[in-house]
Amino acid sequence: MKARKIDLRDYVPPGVDGPVEEIKVRQTLANLITHPGLKLPPKELIISGILADTIEKSGQEILVDKRDYETITKALDKIVPELGLGRAHYPLMDRVYNAPEIEVDEAKPEKK
Repeated sequence: MKARKIDLRDYVPPGVDGPVEEIKVRQTLANLITHPGLKLPPKELIISGILADTIEKSGQEILVDKRDYETITKALDKIVPELGLGRAHYPLMDRVYNAPEIEVDEAKPEKK
């Protein structure tokens, strides 16, 4: 099975003038994929909400399957232009859209 590995480490935006706050990657990504501006139907909101919870509870990286990766990218494709995010969020977008695809072993059920 293939998965995408997304870097979730917080960062300070490069090259931004003025006072700079660290971008909290887990919180930001979780908020973007569940943003009210997406106007998600109930079933999609549930899927995105579960994924957002998983992202927020993750460590420095997360492996996402094809369905979850598409949930993330479809949400970002729609909401980022509407919010007008800029240079400070470039590293986050780069981490998502250029997340390496890796081969992972599927967990096998434990024999009893």
